[in-house]
Amino acid sequence: MLKIITIFGILFSVILISSVYSRHQSKSDEVEAVKAACLDYVEGYFVSSTERVRNGVHPGLVKRIPRDNVLKEMTRDELLEFTKRKKKNKPEIVVDVYDVFKDIALAKVTNPAFVDYCQLAKIDGKWQVVNVLWQQSDTYESSRQ
Repeated sequence: MLKIITIFGILFSVILISSVYSRHQSKSDEVEAVKAACLDYVEGYFVSSTERVRNGVHPGLVKRIPRDNVLKEMTRDELLEFTKRKKKNKPEIVVDVYDVFKDIALAKVTNPAFVDYCQLAKIDGKWQVVNVLWQQSDTYESSRQ
């Protein structure tokens, strides 16, 4: 009887550990997919790739920036137009994923020119940026004056 209890104990432990590992692995895969969507959005913009931007952002994207005491908005189509005209460069880009919960995520994307707070949604198995609240960085602002 003791042998059976020991075997069930070991079996239960193995199942529990593999379940925790599987959930952790799945979560890290989701974090990487969120990062990839953010990089498609921002790197795509900097390298003038409308294909990457289109891949990383949802058709209903709205970007917002507080400027002159009002909230200015930009749509995905406007972002794609800016991307077409963008002079290619590739600055260092850092993506910090703050949270992933089911089919929503929150990330911060920083580079020398901008700081973006991105809200993402997973639709049809694909992560895309749906909302962005952004601001130009202080170093970018001062370099343009």
